[in-house]
Amino acid sequence: MTHLFKANVKTDYTTTRIDYKKNIFGCSEISMIKNLGEPSYILNLDNEKRSYFVFFHQEKFEKYRILRQTHFIDNMFFYACDTYKALGNKDEHEIICRILQEYGCQNDYTENDFITLCDVLNNKIVIQKDVYLRAHYLKKIYPLKNTPSELFLKTDK
Repeated sequence: MTHLFKANVKTDYTTTRIDYKKNIFGCSEISMIKNLGEPSYILNLDNEKRSYFVFFHQEKFEKYRILRQTHFIDNMFFYACDTYKALGNKDEHEIICRILQEYGCQNDYTENDFITLCDVLNNKIVIQKDVYLRAHYLKKIYPLKNTPSELFLKTDK
């Protein structure tokens, strides 16, 4: 996931708070389940220092197949990723525009492979065009030079 933390990617800013499907960053897994439903699969990555798990939801929204991941550390939501499968260029453009418009971004970045949007709390959405279109939602809880795996290994409990 370190590619999401590139410093040379152009960032646009929004005054709208970035959240994930009406779940604010820092919410509990119970809140997420109430909002998104029971996950299809739960990956538990606990160790002796930290509680870490990932919810996976597979769903179909309109004509799009989406794999949603929501990540929790110490029972606090901090990262999500939506992976859109089997898209054509027109569908990809439509999804990117929807995401950006939701946060009041009027700029057209649909030609960029990485699109970054940041709110006043420094939460981010990074839209990544690759084999699949991915929208990453990141809570600002650690310096961007650190990766989530480094955060997972910290022992400052």
